Amino acid sequence: MIIAAALIAQTANAAEAPEIKVTGKLDFQAGSVKQKAPFRNSSPAAPSNSNRMNDRGFVNDTTLDFEINGKVNSDFTYGGFIRAHGDTSVATNQEIYFGDKAKVYVQHNKFGRIEAGNIPGAGGLFEMDTVNTMQGTFGIDGFWSQWVSDRSMRTSRIYQTALPGAGGATIAQLAPGGEKETRSLEFIVSPNIMSNYSGHYYSDAPKINFFTKPVPELTLGVAFIPDLDSAGTVSNRAPRDAGPQDDRQGNPATYRNIVSGGFMYENKKLFSKDFGIKTGLAGEYGKSKVAYMNNLRSYEAGLMFNYKNMKLGSTYGSWMDSLTLKQKTAGGRHGSYYYTVSFSQNLEKLGYSVSAMESRRAGGIEVLGYQLMNSQLAAALPSGNINAQSFADPKKNRFRNIVLDVDYKLAPGFLPYAGLSVFKFNESHGAIDSGYVLLGGVRLTF
Repeated sequence: MIIAAALIAQTANAAEAPEIKVTGKLDFQAGSVKQKAPFRNSSPAAPSNSNRMNDRGFVNDTTLDFEINGKVNSDFTYGGFIRAHGDTSVATNQEIYFGDKAKVYVQHNKFGRIEAGNIPGAGGLFEMDTVNTMQGTFGIDGFWSQWVSDRSMRTSRIYQTALPGAGGATIAQLAPGGEKETRSLEFIVSPNIMSNYSGHYYSDAPKINFFTKPVPELTLGVAFIPDLDSAGTVSNRAPRDAGPQDDRQGNPATYRNIVSGGFMYENKKLFSKDFGIKTGLAGEYGKSKVAYMNNLRSYEAGLMFNYKNMKLGSTYGSWMDSLTLKQKTAGGRHGSYYYTVSFSQNLEKLGYSVSAMESRRAGGIEVLGYQLMNSQLAAALPSGNINAQSFADPKKNRFRNIVLDVDYKLAPGFLPYAGLSVFKFNESHGAIDSGYVLLGGVRLTF
């Protein structure tokens, strides 16, 4: 990146000034969600002592994109990209800051492209993400998940345990950050490799990407991520051996020195002008920031076929034993995988898609349990009531989701849409949450 900047400086007098293009997206959405009774509350294990969440409402989702592009010559370009949240509250992905993504890039058509900033890594960008084929609410990787509670029954019961000698105070009232939204630790609910898991800063940890020039339909890429718990500026640098220090404070430490990469092959005219294929492989490896946790290992492979206005795709991925303890808890299991299937079709102005996902995961909250068991609260925990087995999975947590989406291009930049998600969470300790999310809205793009 430094060498590229020097080359740009040497030819700057002959280059044109960068151009800035502003685009954006505004969704206005009406939604309704149904979950089993305990999960409608902010604390499923204590519904009488917690707020019941609203099961319907009107919401916005707004982003502004600033694209900066400059040219040194016909082969050498440079620029950047900034995505900003445009809503009047915390963003849909739970981030509290104005900025969402920011990067700078340099590209030479004979060599490749370098990107640096708060953006998904090369491995994440080579995922066969079904959002690329989905309509309306973006399918299994879309809006539905933001309407559903992210708290599981098992960990809610732990956090609602009263501490002897603490005046009736619960673990949730005294633990850093309070009762955790742990369902995303126990389950895999979106089809991503671990470092690119949806939302809330982790996927946009500062990194450097390098992509080769496509040869001719094949692109290779690699990324380096120094610290997955860091985000944005120097003020949000995470400690070497601890978790995030921003509004995620209290979350367990994750990984550092991550190498992520993969390839993407696309041939739009494989057998004829109507038939195309796209396939990709992404993977990553990283070092645990704490001695008691397994290193990061994660991968995904995918394949998609195009025929005229139809797309059919599938992915398979695994986090393996990432985010689990090196010393397996007695009676506990480790491991994970997920797979997806998707189909979409565009009929002039009308588009629709069907996508499905299933995942299994075990051992995902062991590190959170280890952290609690070794915190300042350890001596106050009720003897025999909260222990390592409380955080172990005797079998894998199972998640299933089917999403139907439809949209209609009413006018340029104006898209009414609707989506229905039917989901089911089976916790390893027996609790089951199932229901649906029904969404309808309009999307303005400009």
